Amino acid sequence: MDATYRSFLETGKSLLLDTKIPRKKNQKVAPSLEPLDADPHKALVKRTIANKPKKSELVDDFKKFIKAAEDEL
Repeated sequence: MDATYRSFLETGKSLLLDTKIPRKKNQKVAPSLEPLDADPHKALVKRTIANKPKKSELVDDFKKFIKAAEDEL
């Protein structure tokens, strides 16, 4: 008997049953305490990555950012 196979049998694991058990996912890090409104660009990036909005929704957001920037001028 192969040494690797023997060590596998000694662990008590079952090849077929243990491979069907889903892996434990890493827990997400708690969000930072910094408010998202502090930087609208960071808020947009995080929302885009998390929610994957439609292109039309992103265009509307860009229009809002442009209008806000023009109002500041």
